[in-house]
Amino acid sequence: MQKRTKLTSLAILLGIGWLGLCGCSGQGFDEPTGTVRGRVLLGDAPPQEGTVVNFLHKSRGISASSSTDADGSFALHNPVGADELPVGSYSASVAVPYVPAEDVLVPAFKRMLAQQNGEELPPAYKPPVAEAPPIPAKYRNAETSGLEYDVSEGENEFTIELVMERPRSK
Repeated sequence: MQKRTKLTSLAILLGIGWLGLCGCSGQGFDEPTGTVRGRVLLGDAPPQEGTVVNFLHKSRGISASSSTDADGSFALHNPVGADELPVGSYSASVAVPYVPAEDVLVPAFKRMLAQQNGEELPPAYKPPVAEAPPIPAKYRNAETSGLEYDVSEGENEFTIELVMERPRSK
């Protein structure tokens, strides 16, 4: 019985400690914060809808991300889904939309089963047709992108301008 009481007390202390570390706001930050929204341009047009924008805090490793709308606009969210980020310097990356594995594997598996059973084949997976050119490789990694932003307390708005790579001449 005494061991159970000690474990319960330990669990309560750990819970209180966790709340103290994360704060009670649900944001997890007991320091000045800001929100980030903006727009991505690839050349002079928005990239493909669903393009992923990620900001990485340079000294703390905290990241926040968002997907773009059709017009290239985005609003970052921290890992707990809130809009607040600690103020500071961030490196950014921009990458093509992620295609979940099940979008590729499930149709392929269904086609395989249908073929084995002699049934009519369901349609194969067709990736969405990109209306915009692909994101140049250097922008897909925060370490190589050259995209750096300072997040201040309050609202922050940034336009991320991506320069298209020129084809190499032979």
